[in-house]
Amino acid sequence: MTEPLEPPLDSDAGVSRRRVSPFAAIVLVVALAAAAGLLYLRYLWYPRTPQYAVRQFLQYCRSGDYAGAYRTITLPQFLVKQVGITEKGFTGMAKMAGGVIPNLTD
Repeated sequence: MTEPLEPPLDSDAGVSRRRVSPFAAIVLVVALAAAAGLLYLRYLWYPRTPQYAVRQFLQYCRSGDYAGAYRTITLPQFLVKQVGITEKGFTGMAKMAGGVIPNLTD
């Protein structure tokens, strides 16, 4: 007696393969390129702009973290030696003056 033959187990049996349409592929590539561009602008380009530096400096000053504000200032070494302001000196001047940003009230 012979046993009935079963078809070989095939992993693709009963699964229909769909081809991705060219339009969907183009949309996917454009979406990935746009996402990569936004990530580049947000994390690589924007932190190097003057607007970002000023915003960081002002946030540190408003919170009273003058040491952090001093670290955001980038000056050439020869200018630092001529001016002679250190982190400790900057913090002392800011506290003595009542802050770096004036508080204007009506």
